[in-house]
Amino acid sequence: MKRILLLFVLLLSISPIKSQEHLKFRGVPIDGNVNSFIDKLRDLGYYLYDSSDSDEIIMKGKFLNKDCDIIIVTTPKYRTVAKVVVSTQEYYSWSSIKKDYIEVKHQYCIKYGDPKSYEFFSKPYTEGDGDEMSALKLDKCTFMSVYYTMIGKICVKMTLSSNIWIEYEDNYNMEKMDKEIQDEI
Repeated sequence: MKRILLLFVLLLSISPIKSQEHLKFRGVPIDGNVNSFIDKLRDLGYYLYDSSDSDEIIMKGKFLNKDCDIIIVTTPKYRTVAKVVVSTQEYYSWSSIKKDYIEVKHQYCIKYGDPKSYEFFSKPYTEGDGDEMSALKLDKCTFMSVYYTMIGKICVKMTLSSNIWIEYEDNYNMEKMDKEIQDEI
């Protein structure tokens, strides 16, 4: 009986520590004050590009060997980092964007396992018809893979702007964001 009680107490003491884990971007936890997060990304070689929007800050730098924008999304009230979006430069050919999407997806599969994927064209478009980029820009093409973890989710997708987005959402801080938004209402 003492062993069971001891095990129970031990599990309870570990549980709060686990619940405070945060998803990481380039080894930096998606958490804390935005200025501290920016400083950590600066240490990794990113530079501040635009901080005029109070809830989103844009940095620039390399990610997966490509020039990218790094969009940092914060909670509205306390400016806690909740989400990071990597946006590649615009693609101009279907073969290039699809090749890079598949490569990024493969890299994330190695780290996070199999995603929930949605990859299809809507009528009248089909892959191989030569109009794939038009379909993408008209929202008639969906290529998106979502990796769910215990502490957040990562989504790799092609966008209407003909680029690839990699979105990192920390569960705990996204809940904080929702709460802060609801408190404002």
